Amino acid sequence: WIAVLAVAEAVQRVSRGTKTSLSYWGMVAAHLGLAVTITGIAFSQNYSVERDVRMRAGDSVTIHDYRFTFREVRDITGPNYRGGVALIGVTRHGEPEAVLHAEKRLYNTSRMVMTEAAIDGGLTRDLYAALGEELDNGAWAVRLYYK
Repeated sequence: WIAVLAVAEAVQRVSRGTKTSLSYWGMVAAHLGLAVTITGIAFSQNYSVERDVRMRAGDSVTIHDYRFTFREVRDITGPNYRGGVALIGVTRHGEPEAVLHAEKRLYNTSRMVMTEAAIDGGLTRDLYAALGEELDNGAWAVRLYYK
């Protein structure tokens, strides 16, 4: 309704021949921007899927049209941390879409464990993976999102 009213008033002003300033057109653009933002938030919340799953090498989970396959966890060492990186392949309708690299880091000095999420952003969707705790027999807790 914000966009409809902003456009309707602009059309009325133009059709009546009323002089419009640049600040008026800025106000119309701001209202249209607000309408687009609200619409984006509503769609993002209503069409997102989150799954917490237990995965080990070779396991797959399908969310929407995307198949997430847990490939492996490799050990990594950084300048001030060590940890693991999970490679999670993503396909859509059998075609490769992305490879997500989700990390779990243990920082040497502070002894803090941090999760580095893997995000593959697109114009119409975002794919997200976060590596949780290591479970038994090579399995991991993994959080997957489709937004």
